[in-house]
Amino acid sequence: MRWFESYTKASLKVKISAMTATMLLVYTLVSVMYVSNLYTRQKDSTAKSVESYALNTSSGIGQEFKGLYWGAQNIALNRIFEDKTNVADIEGFLSAMVEQKSSYELIVFIDANGKFVASNSNSYEGTKVNREVLRAKNFSTLAWFNRALKEEYTDEEDLGLMGTYVEDFHRDSLVSEVMGKESYLSGFSAAVKNKSGQIIGVLSVRTNMDWVKERFEDLYTSMSKEGIFKTEAYFVNKKGKSMFHHSPYEKLNTGFLTTDLLAMGVGGVKEAVVDANSGFGSGIKAFVDKAPSFVGYTNLSFDTMSMLGWGIVVNVEENQLIGALSNQVGIFYALVVLMCGAFLLTALKLTTRESDKLVLTTEALKARSNSSVITSGNLNKVSSELSDAARLQQEAVQETMAALDQMMSMLSNTNKYVEESLSAADGVNKRTQEGNKIMIKMEDSMQSIQNSNADLEKISKIIQTISEKTNVINEIVFNTKLLAFNASIEAARAGVHGKGFAVVAEEVGGLAQLSGEAAQEIDNLIKESKSQVTLVVSDIRERITQGDKVAGSAQEKFQEISVGLGQMTQKVRDILGATAEQESGIKKVNEAMRNIDDLTHRNLALAHDSDSLSKSVNEEAFKLEAIMEQVRKLLLGSSGLENLARKAMGKNDQMRPRKTNRKKTFPRAS
Repeated sequence: MRWFESYTKASLKVKISAMTATMLLVYTLVSVMYVSNLYTRQKDSTAKSVESYALNTSSGIGQEFKGLYWGAQNIALNRIFEDKTNVADIEGFLSAMVEQKSSYELIVFIDANGKFVASNSNSYEGTKVNREVLRAKNFSTLAWFNRALKEEYTDEEDLGLMGTYVEDFHRDSLVSEVMGKESYLSGFSAAVKNKSGQIIGVLSVRTNMDWVKERFEDLYTSMSKEGIFKTEAYFVNKKGKSMFHHSPYEKLNTGFLTTDLLAMGVGGVKEAVVDANSGFGSGIKAFVDKAPSFVGYTNLSFDTMSMLGWGIVVNVEENQLIGALSNQVGIFYALVVLMCGAFLLTALKLTTRESDKLVLTTEALKARSNSSVITSGNLNKVSSELSDAARLQQEAVQETMAALDQMMSMLSNTNKYVEESLSAADGVNKRTQEGNKIMIKMEDSMQSIQNSNADLEKISKIIQTISEKTNVINEIVFNTKLLAFNASIEAARAGVHGKGFAVVAEEVGGLAQLSGEAAQEIDNLIKESKSQVTLVVSDIRERITQGDKVAGSAQEKFQEISVGLGQMTQKVRDILGATAEQESGIKKVNEAMRNIDDLTHRNLALAHDSDSLSKSVNEEAFKLEAIMEQVRKLLLGSSGLENLARKAMGKNDQMRPRKTNRKKTFPRAS
């Protein structure tokens, strides 16, 4: 809505003025509504007083009606009617009754056969009664006569009314003819009885409207004494037609039973005669629709008879009752408007002065708010950089700890491997020493083989000798046995290489046993053995020489390997000691790095807290700035704030610092 947008853009002064005006308007409306309510209640109370006028009039008419109701019976009870021949006395009595009450228009006494007996001579106003018309009239055809003669009365037991036949107001043609003028009357008829209770006739009292008019006149007189003159009153029958219209101020009149007030919609008529209620109303157009009036209405069912259904409507012009009150209400409204205007002008002046002071204060507070925003921004930037540095430091520490853990693992493995190498080196050293010993033994064996070779040379010489001495078989046998025995010994010493000598020795022994037969064979074998021994000795000598060289070289190499292994074992022991010291140092470094990691975690948590606090401070600063902007907007309004911003734009452009894209960074640990 446009008015709401304009209100939101307005300054505080305008808003306060608008709120003040609204509050004053609300106060005024409340006051007006309260006074209007009081005024309405007063009007209702006043209208109710008009109802009381109608009720009082109804009560007076009811009393008159009851007086007429019982009056007809009282007149009928008089013993003067028993002597029908004494007409003069009866007429004098009836004339005296009429002279006492102006509402008695005509009183007639009719015998039981419907013949006229007597009546009053003149009306209350002095109009002569034409008795000739009455004497010529046959009353047995009239309803009131027959009903009264049969004692079919209009009774109302609840009201205690019994013994009289009542007629509603109507144009009475009989009385009009008798009086010589239009007569609108009601009738009260009762049977006349003698001492024995026998009905001897009917007495009918024909009454005019005077008994109703007197009550309305009394009402007007009473209201006039109270200063109420503009009034009117209606007396209506149950069909809503006017039987009497009392309006002395306007001097209006309505035709008897010809004006249908119900059809005209006259206020209070329907309620009184159709709904049979009593009440009041206001704002009714009365006095021929000239002015609004209060109306009071009532039904006369409980004051007269329900079968009649009469009603009374009383109208009073409103100015007659609440004219002074209306004037006072108007003066009150005028005073309220004047006071509201004066208060609004005073409030506007005070609001303008205080608003100007508040604007100056908010401008100073705005400057401090801007400074707080800048400071909080710097703090936020520093805390953010500190948080980044702490995060990078934590990452570096974690990477360092991971590297140290890897080094620890590698050192543990190295130490394990060094220990295994040392154990292996010790084993190799032991085996090398054992090999060196074996080589020494092998050298001794080679020396033994050389000795065996010398023995083989000797065998060769012996075989030569055997060959030379084959001529003597016994000697050969003996020598052969001896040589065989020696050869067996030497073969046992020579081991595998001596097996051949053992066979030769056995064969020689066999030959010695065969002596003669195998001499030639022994000679051949000796020759063959000599050549073979020579070859074997040559070959063994050659191999022994080579083996001796190889054994010497191997012994030298094993000696060098043993020395190198000893040195390597010592170096491994040194490495093992160094790795143990490194492992102890790395453990200490790792423990120190864990402490640094804990501190880094704490620093990072503090950095995060600092970052969060700086962001909170920054947010609060921006919120404060926003609040200050809202306060300034509230004070100055959108249009005033835009004007102020345009004025300050040039100065801000000159004082605005240069922006930089540089950002402080921290090196990342690798």
